[in-house]
Amino acid sequence: MNNTIKISFFWALIVLALNFHTQYELRGLFFGEEIKIAGATGTMPYSLHYFTLLVNIVPLFFSLLTLYLNHKVFKIISLLYASLFCLLNGFHFISTTIESLSDLSQIGLLAFVLVSNVLLVLELFKWYKNDVLVS
Repeated sequence: MNNTIKISFFWALIVLALNFHTQYELRGLFFGEEIKIAGATGTMPYSLHYFTLLVNIVPLFFSLLTLYLNHKVFKIISLLYASLFCLLNGFHFISTTIESLSDLSQIGLLAFVLVSNVLLVLELFKWYKNDVLVS
């Protein structure tokens, strides 16, 4: 399979899995769990908008642009972003495992996200390295 298709697929797959993660977080509603954050005013804070952009929308742009851009700078930015994203997903996996050891579906899903993110970083590194060797 073509490297760019793999990379694009991993970006989209991670976003899809993180959306499942959000959906899993809302399951408590069906069982009467109070999920409202203390002090919530009914307005979503801008920080959550920014976080959603960084975690869901930007990776979707990377997924799309990977299919059309082959510039060295884009490859470096993608690799750096994916590496930081991998650290975020790694810490999130660890903290969720520590806090919610009994929530096996979340732990399994976050493990999947982390493995997918590691594979994404490896594919991006190969893509970048191939560009460096060709130059």
